Amino acid sequence: MTKKNRASQLVILGLGLVLPLTAQVSLGQQRAIPSITDQSVPGQSVPGRSVPGQSGQSISEQKKAVVFIFGTIHPLNPDNSAMRDIQGNRVAVNVPLGTGFFVGYPDRRLGAGYNFSYLVTAKHVLQDVDGTFLASVTVRLNLKSPTGDSEVGFIRDLPVTDAQGNLLWLHSEDQAEDVAVLPLFPDEHEFEFTTISTRMFLSDQALHSPWHC
Repeated sequence: MTKKNRASQLVILGLGLVLPLTAQVSLGQQRAIPSITDQSVPGQSVPGRSVPGQSGQSISEQKKAVVFIFGTIHPLNPDNSAMRDIQGNRVAVNVPLGTGFFVGYPDRRLGAGYNFSYLVTAKHVLQDVDGTFLASVTVRLNLKSPTGDSEVGFIRDLPVTDAQGNLLWLHSEDQAEDVAVLPLFPDEHEFEFTTISTRMFLSDQALHSPWHC
């Protein structure tokens, strides 16, 4: 499957669900992670895998796939002009933009039970007030080991657009598909997270079966 086809399928699958950018991993790089639906050593619970006999992830496990996304927006006046401070500088405010979640996409080239990791969010989450896409965003995740009084950590300055303002994340050109996808695998030694396997997504066949009518 080509990268374009993989991206298109992720966009479609993301609609059905209603780098790390640290010194180790750069933008666009993908790493294999254990599948959540794969079988682990009997009697042991391995991060990213399901215990044998389970039908899938628990709600508490699925929550670990969710992250919070922050960015700097530029408010507008009622007449849609840029809001400026008393020095004439454009007002910029760092705010929570929304949430995203990690998806594990299986690839047989990696071997049985291993996936590529992607961060999925709504495309509008990455937009400024005027509808243009932000230059970058920050992602907040839970830490494996709390630092001081904090239980959360951040992956900062994830690029969203290029110098011309074009969206870098994988996305559909169909404006009705409000989904954006970024290949991203956080430092598994630093952050507490998991992925939701696309094997758990509702298929078109199941969606259109008489049972769902």
